[in-house]
Amino acid sequence: MTTTLQKCMKSCVIEVGLDEAGRGPGLGPVYTSAVIWGDYEDENTKLLVKDSKLIASKKMICSYEYVIKHAHAYVYDYADVEEIIKYGIYNANMRSLHRCLDKLIDKGYLIEHILMDGNSFHKYKDISYDTVVKGDSKYYSIAAASIIAKYNRDKYINKLCNTYPILKNYGIHTNMGYLSSKHQAALKKYGYTEFHRHTWKNFKGLLYSPIKKPIIKKQVIVIKKNIT
Repeated sequence: MTTTLQKCMKSCVIEVGLDEAGRGPGLGPVYTSAVIWGDYEDENTKLLVKDSKLIASKKMICSYEYVIKHAHAYVYDYADVEEIIKYGIYNANMRSLHRCLDKLIDKGYLIEHILMDGNSFHKYKDISYDTVVKGDSKYYSIAAASIIAKYNRDKYINKLCNTYPILKNYGIHTNMGYLSSKHQAALKKYGYTEFHRHTWKNFKGLLYSPIKKPIIKKQVIVIKKNIT
């Protein structure tokens, strides 16, 4: 059964949906997106614009291309591993979400209301907002943001693995940075890389003691420039 999503929470205002991809993994950046969906809807909208977690990887490109074609406006951003380690995942994510909103405003869009997926948000300027648990299954704007964030993060991870084949020892090309059993076993065997969020409590007991030095050196900036 296909659930019909809502176009907006508040009518007659410019409403922005926010979501992210990659809060939970132990490797790589968290990507964020902000989308103004507008009023567009056709026979494909319900099929293609939905929670990105429900979209098969092979079909993600179809949903992504549909969203960027029909959304009134969209932007995306990311918080890299350095920012995540410095500020923590929650604050790094919020900083990136705020940068998305900055980008929309810089493009000339007036934001009157914000819909944030989940149950928490840091207020942005004086703009009203609502948090919506499972919002990516309730509103097109949030679902579209989830698709854009996930597509771009997956694209980053895939290119990272192609550039650094050693990451396949950790299963990153299939687990996308989540701490699967293969990923955990590789951390115990090889240590962490500069792409890992190695200060997380989730890593306790997974790394050699003393922690090995990262096996990959200072090339992440080059990768980020190539893929964002």
